[in-house]
Amino acid sequence: MGWTTSHPFIDSWDWLMPVVIKIVTENNSAGSFTSPTYMSGNNKYTFEILPDQQNGVYAVGDNMFEAAYTAVVEFIKNNQNHKR
Repeated sequence: MGWTTSHPFIDSWDWLMPVVIKIVTENNSAGSFTSPTYMSGNNKYTFEILPDQQNGVYAVGDNMFEAAYTAVVEFIKNNQNHKR
């Protein structure tokens, strides 16, 4: 089965948030959003995952979901590379 843009992980908080919660709780991490209005001149959302024992990830998106999704994907990639 191929990856499509209609996959629920791409566009549903119902699928994404359990993954965020699992990453944060299992890695003693913090996860945080920043909205475009937080800093002057910033027109993007950001999401960070900051684990205690590993490098954190920082992602930018046009909306909160895009930023969180990108951070989760990057965190998973980094974690897989760390285990090799």
